[in-house]
Amino acid sequence: MIGLSKLTKRQIEVLRQMVLFRCQQTGKHEDEVGTLEPHRLTRGNIGGKYCPNNILMVSSEAHKLLHANEFNNCKGK
Repeated sequence: MIGLSKLTKRQIEVLRQMVLFRCQQTGKHEDEVGTLEPHRLTRGNIGGKYCPNNILMVSSEAHKLLHANEFNNCKGK
């Protein structure tokens, strides 16, 4: 997948601005949930890169839940 392995602070700031500082999972504003974080839909350890179609900007709590769901889904297979 073409993209970046890491994002700079400036790139993360631009992504936060692009989503109007709202968590793409819950719709809540950063004022309610804290600073948004980038989440790769395809995990980095299997080749996922930071590119527009592979990033969600989410709250820390939503980020933890996304990863917990990934791990739970793997256990069931």
